[in-house]
Amino acid sequence: MRIKRRVLYTVSVLMAIALTLGATYILTLPKTEEASSRSDYQGTPEIINNHAIRLETLNEKIAALLDKYGVSEDEIGYFYVNESTSEAIELNLEQTFHGASTQKLPLAMYLYDQVNDGKLSLDDTFLYCSECYDGGVIGNSYAVGDRIPLSELLDEMIVNSDNTAIEILWRSFSSYREFRSILLETYSSYDFNSEFYVDNYTNPQYGKDVLTYLYTHRDQYEALLANMKKAAFGEYLQSTTYDVVIAHKYGSYDGYLLDYGIVYAKTPFILGVYTNNVGNAEGLIGELCTVFISYTVSEQYA
Repeated sequence: MRIKRRVLYTVSVLMAIALTLGATYILTLPKTEEASSRSDYQGTPEIINNHAIRLETLNEKIAALLDKYGVSEDEIGYFYVNESTSEAIELNLEQTFHGASTQKLPLAMYLYDQVNDGKLSLDDTFLYCSECYDGGVIGNSYAVGDRIPLSELLDEMIVNSDNTAIEILWRSFSSYREFRSILLETYSSYDFNSEFYVDNYTNPQYGKDVLTYLYTHRDQYEALLANMKKAAFGEYLQSTTYDVVIAHKYGSYDGYLLDYGIVYAKTPFILGVYTNNVGNAEGLIGELCTVFISYTVSEQYA
């Protein structure tokens, strides 16, 4: 169905380029290790030498995708931040979504912080309690009462999105509210309402803040990023038609499908896509990733 495009707003040091008069032209890029196309773009993404025109082209491609998938504005939120230029492109940053398994990422970051600060060791063990079982490798490989190394819990929680692992780990906090409060307030300055502290809710702004922190301090999270690159390989953001490395964490629950991560194009960027009751949301997420990679590559070579 045809939807009304919403104007995307962008914050970018490149906006001055939009005022430059000159010819518009298209270049053909060779394949590169960082960004080579497999199908839709056939190795020749559009390179348009005018930032405003490129941005308008991006907006049109996004609107066409939302139309293709029959998505209304209240069913999706997303963010893009170019880590070289700080350009940000966003939609519905403050809209609430169920967080599903995306909360496993800030939890892993916090626990790695504790290890880096000497407050925990990866060899420390955590109790598998009777309330913790929720399937997965951890849930089915250990018995209630066992103690499981932190290193294994972190690996399974990120690589295989193991639910029993997070059930064990969040109970190391004094309460679920404390668990949520620490994660929300450590990695974001957003003013969350009370429901975020008592249940697993999120919004694109929080995801943007988490990934910004992760990318900025990436040298402290090498093991975590390595696991994120292996997670759900070839799915969600990683289903893009470009051959790029993507470190991501997806989540799926009761009609909500989300993914957010770092896209290692030649100019890296962070990207998050949040959906609610969207048919073939995984396909939409992958195609949006492709569009944003194409846009980033075109900016780089303009």
